Amino acid sequence: FSCFAPLLLKDVIASLEPLLLKSLPTFKGIDMKSVGFSCGILGAVVLASHFVLNPQVEQLKRAQEALCGGLLDFVFLEDALGFIVPAKTTPFTTEESWRIYEESPTYAQRAVISIVTGPESALTAKDFGSPRDGSWTLSGIADLQ
Repeated sequence: FSCFAPLLLKDVIASLEPLLLKSLPTFKGIDMKSVGFSCGILGAVVLASHFVLNPQVEQLKRAQEALCGGLLDFVFLEDALGFIVPAKTTPFTTEESWRIYEESPTYAQRAVISIVTGPESALTAKDFGSPRDGSWTLSGIADLQ
């Protein structure tokens, strides 16, 4: 500054005196101006939350209910005329699928059983037991042959 400033500007700055301002009130060392700004910011956050964020949250909840609420256990397909056709389904459970497998195996399961035991035997899944009860062992399969 002292190298590049014009002499007139240096003289003006040198002749300036500090401005006397009345000091702000304090309470136990806390400046009231900073307390006022802190309260103002807190009030602005509360107001913004109430008037801006809460309506958005409610709108998102309504959108979630519209997209994900209601009947969820269904499938749909497009028929030959191009119409979408929905159909209600039952929810999948592991226990139910094991019961269905053990009572009436599918064609693919019967085909695998016939390959393992031979085409002349008409064994069902009940003859093999269940993988859950530990009856599927290498010696158990060898005994079938």
